[in-house]
Amino acid sequence: MVEHRVQLENFYGPLDLLLYLIKENELDITRIPIARVAEQYNASLAMMQKLDIDMAGEFLVMASQLMLIKSRSLLPPPEAEEDEEEDADPSVDLIRKLLEYKKYKDRGRELLRMADERALRHGRPPLKLESEEGAKEVDEPIHDVELWDLVLYFSKVFRQTLLDVPIDILYFDTPIEVFMDRISAALSAKGEVTFAELVAEKENKGLVIGTFLALLELIKKQEIRAEQAEEGGDIRIIRVAPTEVNPPVSG
Repeated sequence: MVEHRVQLENFYGPLDLLLYLIKENELDITRIPIARVAEQYNASLAMMQKLDIDMAGEFLVMASQLMLIKSRSLLPPPEAEEDEEEDADPSVDLIRKLLEYKKYKDRGRELLRMADERALRHGRPPLKLESEEGAKEVDEPIHDVELWDLVLYFSKVFRQTLLDVPIDILYFDTPIEVFMDRISAALSAKGEVTFAELVAEKENKGLVIGTFLALLELIKKQEIRAEQAEEGGDIRIIRVAPTEVNPPVSG
């Protein structure tokens, strides 16, 4: 397979994936349908394993915890020691952790928003896309794509176009830097490019997976940004200008 493993940063942990799934399904954190969320969580893990993304052990621990909660939900409630059982209920602990993590993540987003506002006050121009004809302002209704958006999008592409491709095509030794250079060259030539354009030869599993891993690595390095005009739509890739790079948020 591609000789590279994309490592997830600390803030892309199992709680982040769970919070994303809850948001995507428009669920109440305090009333999570464990069976549905556990199924989607395990499907996401399976896809990351197919992509050889280096996941921390906490992801598997969380998968086990979800299965425990799911199995307990199928059992009749205990007749005695209800208060003691509620305190020991793993679902209560999970909800508490999710609420704490959401509070932390919301604070991080607010700090980034404040940093953007300060940068604008000091003369940073609005977001523009680079192209041969010059930069142009973005006016479409788009949103920045999260890691989990990319994983779910790739899962859809994989199911629709690659599921029946022979598995032996998957294994080859093209360095990920080659795919990163191809993405950079496409952006230099066109200013922006879609994921579908980058993987036009969809009959080759290795090409698609290598391009996807390179995309994750470039996003991690803040050299590109991925955007989506509509849920489930194609991923648009844009080069990040040096003035748009955000410093790490502490605390």
